Amino acid sequence: MSRAILVPTIVLAWIFALWFLSWAAVEVSGISPTWIGEPTAGHFNQETEPLSLYVWSRWDGQWYLNIAYGGYGTIPYDGPFFPMYPMLIVGVHAITHFPLAGDGLIVSYFFLALGLVYLYKLARLDLNRGMAERAIITLILFPSAFFLVSVYTESLLLFLFCAALYYARLGRWWIVAPFALAAGLTKITAFALLLALLCEALSSDKTSSGEGKAGAWRQFLHAIRSPRLLLSRLTPAKMIALAAAPVGLLSYMVFLYWRYGDPINFVTVQPIRFWRVRRTFLEQVWILATQFFGKGISAGDLPKLFDILLIVILSGLAIYLAWKMRLSYAALVVGFLIIIVMSGDTLGLNRYILQMGPVFVGLAALTRHIPRTWAAMLILFVPLQIYFALRFFLWNWVG
Repeated sequence: MSRAILVPTIVLAWIFALWFLSWAAVEVSGISPTWIGEPTAGHFNQETEPLSLYVWSRWDGQWYLNIAYGGYGTIPYDGPFFPMYPMLIVGVHAITHFPLAGDGLIVSYFFLALGLVYLYKLARLDLNRGMAERAIITLILFPSAFFLVSVYTESLLLFLFCAALYYARLGRWWIVAPFALAAGLTKITAFALLLALLCEALSSDKTSSGEGKAGAWRQFLHAIRSPRLLLSRLTPAKMIALAAAPVGLLSYMVFLYWRYGDPINFVTVQPIRFWRVRRTFLEQVWILATQFFGKGISAGDLPKLFDILLIVILSGLAIYLAWKMRLSYAALVVGFLIIIVMSGDTLGLNRYILQMGPVFVGLAALTRHIPRTWAAMLILFVPLQIYFALRFFLWNWVG
């Protein structure tokens, strides 16, 4: 097989395998279109068929479909679900008139394709072709990667983050701004992108790798200590790009104030409807740890344990990214970890990681000289993805 079509073939085979898995889950379980599974989840009751489409919109996907169908306020407590993704679904639906879940999948698949292209382009700034392809394969085989082809925001954010960082690396900051603005309208994780872009804006180089080398670190720290040098690097284009993500978030906050009288509704409803921020992050970890040693861990706790494991892995990977690759990549990871810790819960980290294209670039680079380790990692990833996907299709929580 030609190397040029190897990765696209693997991606298509992965998508086909997931669709086969969803069909098998429905057939074996015998669930019906009206079966709602977890009773505490939000539900989209306006359309329930065909089940082959709606099985891809569990949990958060149901909220996005409700917003796309009737706008904000269709069901209570929908503030945490930012408007960019449902607006895109509405736009596609105006053209296709397909079931809303189908339109959501069109949006996700379209941005997955773009996201993989920009992940490859971003990786090629630092790695050879083989390693860039390895980053893509690592991403799609990651245990929670099925979210990229579900009615979720992950594929959209993968594209926005990778495209913004790619053009920032090239120094084309006017192009960065619209991607950052869209990210701010898509999810609070745009805060992490802002940190990464700030590091790139203060960097003296454009495309070269190895920002973790001592010389580059000295240049960066010197720029921070020297206001004149700092201001000289923050050109108007950079400042506009850096302001774009906060502008997107502030725009949504203005809407929330108009709609609900609460500009931070996406935070205040979390402990009411989504059980977040009720405990600190360390309290959540302690509860899981004591449960493990006291009562044991059920199958449903595996995604939660995986989230905690990812905290450890990402902490170590952030050091590697900062020292061996790009400080901005490490800042992106640290930004995500800050958001997770402040939320008081690790739930969802295994899904949020899919937005962080540089993580998979880092994993490809880290295993560059140890291909057996990379292969062993993938061998572990595949059965986990099958297990997590089956749980998702059957209305069980994954991430």
